[in-house]
Amino acid sequence: MNHVPRELLPRFLDELHRKLEPDSVVFCASQRWQGSAEEPWYEKPETGDMVSLRHHDDGRPIEVVDTFFTEDLPREVLSGKTRELQITLKPWWWFACYRVA
Repeated sequence: MNHVPRELLPRFLDELHRKLEPDSVVFCASQRWQGSAEEPWYEKPETGDMVSLRHHDDGRPIEVVDTFFTEDLPREVLSGKTRELQITLKPWWWFACYRVA
């Protein structure tokens, strides 16, 4: 989910849940990317998305959405769509586990 623009997260999750049976277990996990000197991380003011500037093998730059998940963000986008939501955040990774409502 880190590479899904924030405005598309609800739609992404709705589509995912439509493909699953009710009561299915979903597990999501990812690094909590915060950029580096080689690949700077910054906010795009027009969307509020965090992006990192990365490079293709040939050196061309590319902006990659790298949403920084706090505990509030998954709770917000999953509100009313899940049961038994568990979120664990550590400095460099996060995971969420829940059942589809």
